[in-house]
Amino acid sequence: MITWKVAPALAAGCTAILKPFELAFVTCLELADVCREVGLPPGVLNMLTGLGTEAGAPLASYPHVDKVAFTRSNATGSRIMYQFSSSFVSVFATDVQRSS
Repeated sequence: MITWKVAPALAAGCTAILKPFELAFVTCLELADVCREVGLPPGVLNMLTGLGTEAGAPLASYPHVDKVAFTRSNATGSRIMYQFSSSFVSVFATDVQRSS
């Protein structure tokens, strides 16, 4: 999941901040280690860990963020879309998880 959201940004020459789900961040930290080992310059892929309310929400509402992409529940997706309804974020992509 993380690679198909981050890789296009990096391939386009952009930097990326990856804020993984707070209970499943180890894979993302491993990805950051691999990127560093293969020579990705510092500051190109940045990791932010923490709770969504304390780390993700401030990041998503930062005025210099150009795109937000995430995978979460419908409730979280609706809340974040409402948050961005009056902002200048040019692209908003979501992949909500469905309950069975």
